[in-house]
Amino acid sequence: MDEFDTIGLGTFRSNPDHRDRYIELCDELGV
Repeated sequence: MDEFDTIGLGTFRSNPDHRDRYIELCDELGV
């Protein structure tokens, strides 16, 4: 269980490209 599972984005964890994009989005939003 990690932050991705917590918010229902466990699939992002298995796809590095999507995960990187998601992390960038979080950075932009200041999350």
